[in-house]
Amino acid sequence: MVHSQFINNRIMSRTVFLIHDNDPKQEISAVEARRLAVEEGLDLIEVGFNSEKNIPVCKIMDYGKYKYDQSKKEKSNRYSSKQHVTKEMIFRLRISTHDLDIKKNKVEAFISKGYSVKFGVELRGRERAFRKDAKDILESSLSSFSNIAKYDSVKETERSVFVMLNPV
Repeated sequence: MVHSQFINNRIMSRTVFLIHDNDPKQEISAVEARRLAVEEGLDLIEVGFNSEKNIPVCKIMDYGKYKYDQSKKEKSNRYSSKQHVTKEMIFRLRISTHDLDIKKNKVEAFISKGYSVKFGVELRGRERAFRKDAKDILESSLSSFSNIAKYDSVKETERSVFVMLNPV
């Protein structure tokens, strides 16, 4: 990992381990390493630290090109990796059947698009005493998703009862 504050004249150590052109690490003075970097038109960059001798490990390279390559690599990784998105569909214990049907339809749409869905009942205040009713509502709703989604088991937290639905 290259630290931007440890470049060229900002390296304060008297000696450094220098990595350059496939040569093994060699311990030389920092002034000599800077001179080599300037001769080649490159930068002296600290890339690590040798804890045995308490000396920084430096490399001669083009810092601007390195930063550019790193940003390109980060962008390609960001775009190439598909982010796993989980949608949530949470409702309250006293939901009407029509509202529950609408929520189920939305969950089916999310699952058909390939999303994972956290489907559950939120319990507030005195509703926490009716945890069994929340489980019953949730389990009766899960039968409508049996052909398009799979789930492990009903999970409970202090304030909710939910299940994670994953597309088949």
